[in-house]
Amino acid sequence: MDSTERGYSILTMDNNLESIAAQYLNAGLCVLPAIAKEKRPPISWKPYQTRLPTPEECTAWFKKYSDALCIITGAVSSNLEIIDFDVASEKFPAWSAKVPADIFAKVVIETTPSGGKHVIYRCQEEVSGNLKLAQRRIPCSGPDEVAIGGKTYTPREDANGWNVIITFIETRGEGGLFLCDPSPGYKFVQGTIVNPPTLTSDERETLLMRAWELNEYTPVPEDVRPASERTPSLPRAEEMRPGDDYNERGDIKALLGAYGWQFVKNSGENECWRRPGKTSGWSATFKGRVFYVFSANAAPFEANKAYSPFNAYVMLEHNGNFTAAAKALRSQGFGNDMLVVPEIDFSKLLAAQKKAAPAVESPSTKIELPKPDTTKDLLDLNVEKIPYAIERILPCRDICLVAGAGGSLKTWLFLEMMRSYSSGKSFLGQFEVNTPGAALLMDKESGRERLALRVRKLSIDPQFPLYFIPRDSISQVHLGRPGFDDWMLSLLDSLDPRPTLVGFDSWTRWFRGNENNASEVAAAMEIIMDICTRADISAVIIDHARKSSPTDRSDSRDKIRGSTDKINAVSTAFWVERREDIYAFEEVKGRDYPPSTGVLGLRFGQNLTNQNLLEFTVEIVPDKPESKIELAKLKVMELVNKNLDSPLTQAEITKKLENFASVNTIKNAISELEGRQFINSVKSEKGSGRSPIIVKLDDPND
Repeated sequence: MDSTERGYSILTMDNNLESIAAQYLNAGLCVLPAIAKEKRPPISWKPYQTRLPTPEECTAWFKKYSDALCIITGAVSSNLEIIDFDVASEKFPAWSAKVPADIFAKVVIETTPSGGKHVIYRCQEEVSGNLKLAQRRIPCSGPDEVAIGGKTYTPREDANGWNVIITFIETRGEGGLFLCDPSPGYKFVQGTIVNPPTLTSDERETLLMRAWELNEYTPVPEDVRPASERTPSLPRAEEMRPGDDYNERGDIKALLGAYGWQFVKNSGENECWRRPGKTSGWSATFKGRVFYVFSANAAPFEANKAYSPFNAYVMLEHNGNFTAAAKALRSQGFGNDMLVVPEIDFSKLLAAQKKAAPAVESPSTKIELPKPDTTKDLLDLNVEKIPYAIERILPCRDICLVAGAGGSLKTWLFLEMMRSYSSGKSFLGQFEVNTPGAALLMDKESGRERLALRVRKLSIDPQFPLYFIPRDSISQVHLGRPGFDDWMLSLLDSLDPRPTLVGFDSWTRWFRGNENNASEVAAAMEIIMDICTRADISAVIIDHARKSSPTDRSDSRDKIRGSTDKINAVSTAFWVERREDIYAFEEVKGRDYPPSTGVLGLRFGQNLTNQNLLEFTVEIVPDKPESKIELAKLKVMELVNKNLDSPLTQAEITKKLENFASVNTIKNAISELEGRQFINSVKSEKGSGRSPIIVKLDDPND
């Protein structure tokens, strides 16, 4: 039975989301309220990955939140899983044509607001976590954001240039969630999840297999060795490792065959292989010495991972022990005495510097026991305040985060900070520089010409000890590269005078992991913190806004993209945004100082596109005012309260507020107030000639 057969639609259903949520809960589905724009619950949902909500919880939630609803997938919803078709369902026709008709007829299908589709079902056995099934690599001309299929993507740079990886098909499995009918824009077109079908493991794998066959992208194998076993520096003259030698000439196919893997067929440039214990289909591909595993049931391999021959050898033969694997391969004749790999030459990047970077020494693997301080030791330090390189802005040997949307002058602000820091003059005329010195900008977003133009616009004195490294010169260097910290220290030591302020622009370029993964973000921040401590520098990270409607968020912390562990790891953080004719510089996190009572506003006297000096004044502006729609909602409620005895129509309210806000703003304000159940539209009496009137409801928060 589809949504139209149930007798309601998204806009005119007799009951609200509360009753629909109750039906889903009765079906054993973990249903939560959702914020439609952000595709997430407005509550903490981690506890509900392992338990269903109670009917009382559901009732309370949906009385307060009436925007949308979502379902948590996985074991908590009896092994519910969906296959998510994105990019306007581009791959759905090809996929559905491959799926056997009897299996296709069983699944629930719904459409999404962006033109995508969800294929929904339960499985007899536990489902895996989220899997990316079909992707495509799209080359880009540079680092500027690109729009594809109605979504915005930030290109990343690899050995083959700038690109974005587009995911066409992926699953939402254990620990995932998805929005569904009757949320705005979602509609069932086949079946209903009130009674979702249950597939066998073979049927589920058939669905996934047909999606994997549409994949166009195989990632480069990662270095999956533990950090302690990786080479602790960038390439240099070193011994040819057995693993590297095995990658070039090891017989990986014979090894796979010995462990029960079977070659199935050739598909273009790919060889298709089937995992042990499976009698049909295929589970992985082999192409260009890269073994890419799709299946989530191919232990010891992980799904959606690419393995080099050596990585596969380690997993199969030595249970993940790289040291034992390397020793065994050496005994078999892999590896040689010496392979000279050229060092990355940064002399051209730093043409003004004649001092070459010293060779990086491998740190000792032995960890020395720390000597703890006693109470007397700490008291003898006579510390009266935490030292700041720039008062309130930049702590010594610590990290400051500066974030904002595109065009908010984040990089300009750091260039101004560099100028202040090197000259000793107060930053923005407000914050004293306590420890002036040399500064370095590691800019992965700007080319040399753009940097030159910006320096000219700011009229930075060439005598100031400032250094700039553009993106082309550091394209292969990033936070996750083994030995990055040692390389960074060597770079700093090669400069005279040595920088004590370093800016990383931007975080999304320097960090190549999952920016929403708390542990990955925390590990990367630890690397920068370690550099600050070892090199005695202060660091500034320049970051972007979230992709989804950053201006709609009231808390500036929530506008910064990625995991909140990034903000947690820094001592100070600032949000930059344009507010009509002024640029606001807002403190969103600070330590060691009382909370800020206002926001700094930068007002520029000349057009930013001019090549001459940028002159600006600094003033204190009040905290960000309410947005136009928030103010409009207040005005609407004011009129509703004044006219309780004789309610106004929407047209009358719009007319009264025409000098305050646009018609669309007023309509949106009324719509949001209705959605939150503060007001309601009631049909006028027949023959009155009036449009629906607006009446006040009880405050749902009372």
